[in-house]
Amino acid sequence: MKKVIKIFGALLIATAFMTSCGTSQPENKYLGKIPGVVQKHNKERERILEAQNKAKSPEEYAKLKKQLSEHDKELNNWMTGYGSSGEIKPNIPFEVAGEFPYIVDEVGFIINGSVVEVTFLLTTKENFKVQIPRQKITLYFIGLDSNNSPIVLSAMVAGMYDIREALPAGSKITLKGIWNKDHLSFLQDLASIRIISQNQYKEFNKGKR
Repeated sequence: MKKVIKIFGALLIATAFMTSCGTSQPENKYLGKIPGVVQKHNKERERILEAQNKAKSPEEYAKLKKQLSEHDKELNNWMTGYGSSGEIKPNIPFEVAGEFPYIVDEVGFIINGSVVEVTFLLTTKENFKVQIPRQKITLYFIGLDSNNSPIVLSAMVAGMYDIREALPAGSKITLKGIWNKDHLSFLQDLASIRIISQNQYKEFNKGKR
């Protein structure tokens, strides 16, 4: 019963935030309303920051700072509620561009506060030896639009960290990457994900700070 009340409360928050962002939001096939809502959130956030920079008194600055904090909290609450609503597809199509020491079995999403965790379920092709304490396995990925073109600011790193024991070939592992609100606003036309090499990742992020 408590769980039902908690989910219902989160959905009420989601509805209220959607109303404040406008009722007509473009939807993505996999992320639903998230990219459109985040885009509007970011525009309003920029407006508040600009007003904060022009504040003429400490009181006005403090008021805008509080407003900014509440604005960010609203997005966090909305995404938590939306993630519980069943509107997000748990998996997305993917392609692998290159040869890697693992097989990609599945790519999916988990909503965690105001970020989307991109999860990669893999099967290792080779034995993985731990050569240094707390070794890691990384994977690079980028979002593709409906024309199969790379989406700006979507190239990210997924990882499995703090590995302390060797993994034999055939091991099932999960790597996680993150798209935060700076990335999500560009994903309205997200259609699939491409697993890429480190060199490709660096090329996509060339000039990015």
